[in-house]
Amino acid sequence: MIADLFVDLFVNLFVDLLVERSVHRFALSLLLLALSALIALPLMGASAAPDAERPVRLCVDPAWAPFEYLDKQGQHQGMAAEYWQRMTDRVGLRTEIVPTESWEASLEKAKRRECDVLTLAMKTPGRSQHWLFTKPYVSYPFVLATRSGAPSVSRLEEVADKTLAAVKGYAYTELVRERYPQIRFIEVENISEGLERVRRGEAYGLIDSLATVAFAIQQAQLHELKVAGRFADRWDLAIAVRNDRPEWLPFFDAMTQSLTAEDRREIENRWLAAWIESPPDLRWLWASLVVLALSALLAGFFSWRQRQSSKQTALLEQLNEALTEARDRAERSEARYAELAGQSRSYAWDVDQDGYYTDVSDSVETVLGYRPEELIGRAFWDIMPAEERDQMRDLGLAMIREGDYLAGFENQVVDCNGRRLWVSTSGMPMRDQSGEIVGFRGIDIDVDERRQQRDLLQYYAFYDGLTEIANRRLFLERLDAAIAHFVRHAMSVAVLAFDLDHFKVVNDTYGHAAGDALLRQFATLAQSCLRRGDLLARLGGEEFAALLFETNAEGALQTAERIRACVAAEPRLFESHQIALTVSIGVTCIRENDSPESLLARADASLYAAKQLGRNRVVIHDSIPAAEVA
Repeated sequence: MIADLFVDLFVNLFVDLLVERSVHRFALSLLLLALSALIALPLMGASAAPDAERPVRLCVDPAWAPFEYLDKQGQHQGMAAEYWQRMTDRVGLRTEIVPTESWEASLEKAKRRECDVLTLAMKTPGRSQHWLFTKPYVSYPFVLATRSGAPSVSRLEEVADKTLAAVKGYAYTELVRERYPQIRFIEVENISEGLERVRRGEAYGLIDSLATVAFAIQQAQLHELKVAGRFADRWDLAIAVRNDRPEWLPFFDAMTQSLTAEDRREIENRWLAAWIESPPDLRWLWASLVVLALSALLAGFFSWRQRQSSKQTALLEQLNEALTEARDRAERSEARYAELAGQSRSYAWDVDQDGYYTDVSDSVETVLGYRPEELIGRAFWDIMPAEERDQMRDLGLAMIREGDYLAGFENQVVDCNGRRLWVSTSGMPMRDQSGEIVGFRGIDIDVDERRQQRDLLQYYAFYDGLTEIANRRLFLERLDAAIAHFVRHAMSVAVLAFDLDHFKVVNDTYGHAAGDALLRQFATLAQSCLRRGDLLARLGGEEFAALLFETNAEGALQTAERIRACVAAEPRLFESHQIALTVSIGVTCIRENDSPESLLARADASLYAAKQLGRNRVVIHDSIPAAEVA
């Protein structure tokens, strides 16, 4: 059968020769084919195809769309199913599906030799004890799906203190658990259950491949979820063959190599289509205006033609019909615009050249609580924040005078209850028949929730969601700025590194809720011991750091000792439990040619020394013997 693959490849090359008419390309490809054959000959001698008398039994993931799944009739569907169809057709291999209820059940059946092959599997040390793996033939990045209000992440370390969902038996769970043992996992039967748990808040996020997460979110219309992080690690998927049939591996490896770029492109395009959610189409507003203008022109033309010869009666009737149709279109367009405006929480308005409302749509009551008649006759700046009214009045009146257009200008307005909200304003000048500007026509769209979410995302890009203090990113930025200030002005700077002692025992004994509570209490206590201008940050897990400005070694030691003593002074309270807590602290001061990395490395070395000396103590870097630092 491997020989058949080379025959197929040769035929494809010959077709290329006929289509491309490139002898040089054909000769080069033929040379590469010959080399491939020479490499494959030893494998062919040591390999064997599965028995043609009995179909190869396949175990699949029954619920991993779009990669693969079993439909209601138990048929294999998805990208893997199409890949297998093309590969097996080329080699004449017979297969049959062994149905299971979950991926974990498929793995168990494969271990018991109830199936011969796993169609899509990622190689891990644990799985290599049972199966042999071909080269990967499908590869997609890992992503983290969260609720839409969660901040974006670039590294898994940033969510190491969160609870994440993962499908039982998936390889990535095994790998992540080894690399980040502090991450808490909820195991689910399939990706749909995992996303539902994220939606309900039972898990912070779900880890899976980009293709499956995007497909599942779209299929289930889970618009409150998003892809919050995409990681460098990839889901490299191969065929897994039972390890008591090593002679099959070269056959299946060659089978995957038969997939062409065109095969992949066709299958991926069919299963991984892109969905784009568009904003409300406000072109109906402008379409209405254009149709109305056209109606006016037709009416004028109609009047002029009436004064002409009676021979044009038939044409006048046609124009009259066109005018009626245009007016009907205008009414339908306005009705549809009104419907869209109501759905998108928006309202349309006209102001005169002095900025006073002459018309406001009824939907303003939904957005601002005002009835249209309450705004007509008032200036547009009357419903803006008091401190911005003068500036917005001058800006708006200048725009009206100049005849400028406006698109997507975000500004604040005040509703009837005095609450501020953000709107996006778009509009165009209104002109009379002579072309003179007589006012401005526009629309305000409520974007307050979107704006708040964006502000929240910006906040959590620099602050820790659990303790509400600075995160690693903000700490490193401030540390870099402090080093630059030291270079220019010789300002002394100290860095403290903290680690809560035996914190894992707290989590294991009292639960992660207790651990989270203690982290918040420590952040509050440590912050109270610092000066107003100093910066406390949570770097991850139970690790914290502080940046002390204009502080020498003696002052840094005093501050560190004060924090250590306050933490150890009395137990921390959680529900009915009193939990003893201590902290180890490493101290270092800035030096010439320091970088943020070198400063933190010295502080970490001091912290490590404090823990080695028995914990619940403060160690400054200069006191560590050179051998220990090395």
